[in-house]
Amino acid sequence: MQFDFRNGPLRRSYDGVKYALKKYEDVLFELSLIGDDTVGEDNSVVMNIENMMADMGFLRESVTEYDNAREAVIICSRTIQKNSKNAVYAIHRLDFDKAQQLLEKAVSEAYNLLYTVFYCRPSLAWGSFSNAMEEYAEARLFLNSMKSPTVEGKFYIEDYADMPIHIDAYNYIGALSDLSGEITRYCVAEATKRNVKSVKTCLATNSYILGKILQMQLSPKMVESKLKAVRINTSKSQNILYQLTLLGK
Repeated sequence: MQFDFRNGPLRRSYDGVKYALKKYEDVLFELSLIGDDTVGEDNSVVMNIENMMADMGFLRESVTEYDNAREAVIICSRTIQKNSKNAVYAIHRLDFDKAQQLLEKAVSEAYNLLYTVFYCRPSLAWGSFSNAMEEYAEARLFLNSMKSPTVEGKFYIEDYADMPIHIDAYNYIGALSDLSGEITRYCVAEATKRNVKSVKTCLATNSYILGKILQMQLSPKMVESKLKAVRINTSKSQNILYQLTLLGK
């Protein structure tokens, strides 16, 4: 009870200890009712528990430090994710300078965590931070795609190794999948302007992303979630181009 456990495996284990203790208390109470003279005479168990708890001060401090570091990572990851999402919105408005500033803030926050937290506690790099970096990778890919000249009829896709900060391979794949969604949204906006060339570029890009992900050996879970999204976005792009063609534009 001296620990401040957050929701998680440790908290569930602690709840299990409480239930076990309650069972022992019930057994002890029942034994007292039948007049067992041995109950309560031996204090050695109680003394051993008190000695054990006295030695757990360091462990309690360690858990508290871990929880504080985890809270800091969650707060910082929220900032990274917010800046990355706002960068995506800025890109859709074609405000590339604003998007670049937001992404620079995001990567600065990420570097701060790398040097202050993850060096000592690398396990905290998963979870909130991993999701935030996937959002950052998506925004950066989208920004560079929109700013760079088209290549072979499709948008430029920044390579995994060219990212300014290490991105997990699965996060990069997830970012590619999400990028296809942003490109499809841009495709819809361009279709309202009857810009067939831009719509064709969007379709070619989504088809390229789909082909790249199909070539990767992914886990079934990753294939189901990410590959399905890219297929849907590619199909949407095809339908948009088909409708524009029917209009004779």
